[in-house]
Amino acid sequence: MLLNLEIIQDYLPEIYQTKLYGPSNHSCTVSRPLLYESGQVFQEDTLYLAAGDALPKEPPSSACSFIVAGSRIPKDWLLGGVSLLVISNTSNVLRVFNAVSMVYNAFDRWDEQLRDELEKDIDFDIRRIFYLGALQLKKNISMMNRSLQSIFRAVIEIRPDGSPEIRISDTPQYIDWEWTEKIKEVCNLERIITVPYLSEIKGTRNRYYCYNIYSFGNFSGCISFGEEAGSFRDSDFSLMDHFFGYFQKAYEKYLHSCAKEDNSSLNALHKMLDNIPVSQEELLPLTLHSDEKWCFFRLKENRKV
Repeated sequence: MLLNLEIIQDYLPEIYQTKLYGPSNHSCTVSRPLLYESGQVFQEDTLYLAAGDALPKEPPSSACSFIVAGSRIPKDWLLGGVSLLVISNTSNVLRVFNAVSMVYNAFDRWDEQLRDELEKDIDFDIRRIFYLGALQLKKNISMMNRSLQSIFRAVIEIRPDGSPEIRISDTPQYIDWEWTEKIKEVCNLERIITVPYLSEIKGTRNRYYCYNIYSFGNFSGCISFGEEAGSFRDSDFSLMDHFFGYFQKAYEKYLHSCAKEDNSSLNALHKMLDNIPVSQEELLPLTLHSDEKWCFFRLKENRKV
């Protein structure tokens, strides 16, 4: 998975004293770093790792990025508009390289887990996508359909030992009328936005990073990360953008599977009403929980005399 210097900085062990210099790139564009060798020709869109005292006097003219171990850095590098992540309290390049590799390994596993779940067919579960997003970002996630009904929620709580506990709910939930009006006021303005955006609702202190889902050309709902479990860091936004790309595809897959279930349920119901034999397999979509029951209505035309 491609990352950026902000992500690497936030996910390095806390023992390292880090600081960013130069222009920031919020997109995930760099792969694992190359170890810098003296006299090496720098290439664009490449991440290098070097000791500060091993850098050449003149900074590169190409658009590349650097992780620098040690505080002895040529002044022109700090002022020359180069994207740098400086780790000032160590000059051990090998140790830093291993720590950075561990960061990449963790995000490669996350990306692989998202992709593996998305590529499943029979046992695909969109709740697993939700879980992976909340676990990595340490943020609550909510998905509302186009009717402003909350259909998926991931709530994260931190246990006393520091480990996260994530509760996933897929029970449809309607919001009370007061909150619905507040959300409608915001959504009527924001539902036409086709890129991720920050949003706030009057009466709350938290911000929400939202992405409107358009499935088959139509607005289908909005997924959002909330700040209830902690404020957003700069690195969170590029990671949430990455997650949104997977969720867009996952939600389309979910809607497609729901359409199949709805059709099979209707077909079985039509057969029952027409006194046509129905197999046990066909009856499965109509199976009710212990606290549910079917209600049938017979419509009759009321003709005025």
